[in-house]
Amino acid sequence: MLLWQTSYGQQFVPKEECGLKYQLLDNTSGEPFHPLIVYLHGRSGCGDDNTTQMQQPAVRKIADYITQEGVKATLLVPQCPSEFEWAQGRELPGCYERVIALVKRYVAERGVEPSRIYLYGISMGAVGVWRILADEPTLFAGAIIGSGLARGVEPSNYINTPLSVTVGSEERSCERLYDFTNEIKRAGGTIDFTVFDGYRHGEACEAAFSARRLKWLFEQRRAK
Repeated sequence: MLLWQTSYGQQFVPKEECGLKYQLLDNTSGEPFHPLIVYLHGRSGCGDDNTTQMQQPAVRKIADYITQEGVKATLLVPQCPSEFEWAQGRELPGCYERVIALVKRYVAERGVEPSRIYLYGISMGAVGVWRILADEPTLFAGAIIGSGLARGVEPSNYINTPLSVTVGSEERSCERLYDFTNEIKRAGGTIDFTVFDGYRHGEACEAAFSARRLKWLFEQRRAK
């Protein structure tokens, strides 16, 4: 069994629940009522081996940050099956409901602090984050969304969840994300939108998870 680990030696453990395979990093040191972090990978992470999604650079960035900064949290990295996307695409059905079910199980059974649930996603995973937040506008304390368009949702869906949205200037989605984030602001949402000048898709996805954005996200709290 392949065990992934952070740069500081903490190991991920493979799990399967709610129709999803996922990797778990427990950095809580046994503390009750801890934050929960969920990262949704891009298309290249799909499969059924519960390892391919771990090869995306954002996983190591998030895991190393919470370990180095002493953030007592649980990190979940689910894997989208190959026959699905996180949110329904042009050809494949979505399975984002399984992510919601997994989060709610952790809240109900694993001592997660309901006011500190955070969602991250890049590319296909970012599309899934938009969809999940639209369906669950009061579940998450905040989200980082990297280089993924919102499909079939309204700006008013996001007025209750603070967002950090990033995209590269050379991506086709740049202008549409700019327009949509401005619509969220006009609707009353809290959103930080960043364009990485000269960046293409892969570079922008990796740059989304800076220490500054991670720090900002962990400062967010959902009103009880």
